[in-house]
Amino acid sequence: MPAKDNESPETGAMSYAIRRLNPFLGVLQVIETEGRRAVSTNGVVWNIEIRAEHASGWGSLNRNKTQVTYYRYGLWSLEDGLVSRPPASNLVNETFTRQSNSLIDCIRERLNQLPFKLEASLEL
Repeated sequence: MPAKDNESPETGAMSYAIRRLNPFLGVLQVIETEGRRAVSTNGVVWNIEIRAEHASGWGSLNRNKTQVTYYRYGLWSLEDGLVSRPPASNLVNETFTRQSNSLIDCIRERLNQLPFKLEASLEL
């Protein structure tokens, strides 16, 4: 879990980095707020991910089961802006657009702080 000293009091956003090891695959830069996160391997192009509930089962026995997971909402960079992907039917919602825009504002605020402090010395 991200360290609290990386948390912004006004937005509640946390920023941290995670090593991807075994073999070394680089470092992920992460900005996380409640229900959404932005992840980048280079600090330039960011994956915008929104948490949403979806049906997790199929067939008549599991039709009421749901699961909450992160959906890739789109890619964002300072140069190109948001390049959204065709959303799943459960992501066609003004709330998700607002969440994405709020997360992009958090990214813009933190671009000058890159690279973020490594979260842990353990591998991911």
